[in-house]
Amino acid sequence: METLYKNAFIIDGGKKYKANILVESGKIKKITTALPKAKKVIDLKNNILTTPFVDTHIHGSYGYGVDSDDKTALLKLSLALKKQGVYAFCPTLFTMPLKQTVEVLEKFAPSIGKEKGAKIIGFHLEGPFISTNKLGFMRKEDVQEISSKTLQILWKASAGKIVSMTVAPEVKNLNILVKFAKKHNILLQAGHTSATFEEMLKGYKLGIKHATHLYNAMCGFHHRNLGAVGTIFYLKDFSAEIIADGVHSRPEAVQLFLRQKTADKVFIITDALRPTGKKQGFVNGQKVNLRDGVFVRTLDKVIAGSALTMLKAVQNLVKWGYPLEHALQAASTNPARRFGINLTIKAGREANFIILDKNNLSLKNILL
Repeated sequence: METLYKNAFIIDGGKKYKANILVESGKIKKITTALPKAKKVIDLKNNILTTPFVDTHIHGSYGYGVDSDDKTALLKLSLALKKQGVYAFCPTLFTMPLKQTVEVLEKFAPSIGKEKGAKIIGFHLEGPFISTNKLGFMRKEDVQEISSKTLQILWKASAGKIVSMTVAPEVKNLNILVKFAKKHNILLQAGHTSATFEEMLKGYKLGIKHATHLYNAMCGFHHRNLGAVGTIFYLKDFSAEIIADGVHSRPEAVQLFLRQKTADKVFIITDALRPTGKKQGFVNGQKVNLRDGVFVRTLDKVIAGSALTMLKAVQNLVKWGYPLEHALQAASTNPARRFGINLTIKAGREANFIILDKNNLSLKNILL
């Protein structure tokens, strides 16, 4: 059956325009300013039709996550995220003891490809090759030294489904990891690092040009040592994730980042944890409580992760002055393109889009 979505305000990859979209059998048949006949007509009344979200750094939400004992947790998370307008996501593993990491990968790898909701792109490993000086929520004893043996163990356990890894560019044997990542098409991200400008530059020259949750768990800027943050700002083609909850990084710091980078270099993530939707819970074996919109470790109040959604992050960026089309680009087409997913709204493609209220940016409808 043909369905016409008329009077749509379309935002796609940073572009915006008004048109009508004719959909048949789940595919976009035509995008036009005319009004073709259709059995079903939905008047969008100039509400926003846009590409769905892609969250490349999420540990869990709504009770489901990579630290769950339930081997179907990722399948359940997939269904929950779809209801939030998420098209695809990267389940992200904390730095854990190697044996435990292997167990988690082996437990959840079979889920990839069986999901019925948001697509699972592949695993993001947040470590274990990170700086012991910038642990954040991680534990020092779980940090590993890069070796070919460890990499092979992780790759085998994941059934070849690791798509990204956070690494501190200053760690030993970086060349081994870079060579392995290039061979297996793994995106390396600078994070949990106390790297100097020179160490960041070394990683950059080896191909590390993307950063994990900018500002958080990385050394800041100094005028005689740019550090990780300063180097990311200095190198124009360095892209970065940002947790736009206003707590992990205050709004002004987020705004500063947005001013430094072109729209294609900005990536929204949630870094959400399994207890998202609740006030407390356990994450990676540690108790956390919700405080001021983020989860903090009960023991020492260290921020463990967020309770953010992709939609809320978009709303926050817009509230802080970022153009809506760029905020949506950061939450959708930028991360999608990074992992080879084409969400472009054009004739012949799958009709994967969401409808947002033009007044308050709430989620009105999902077609995934």
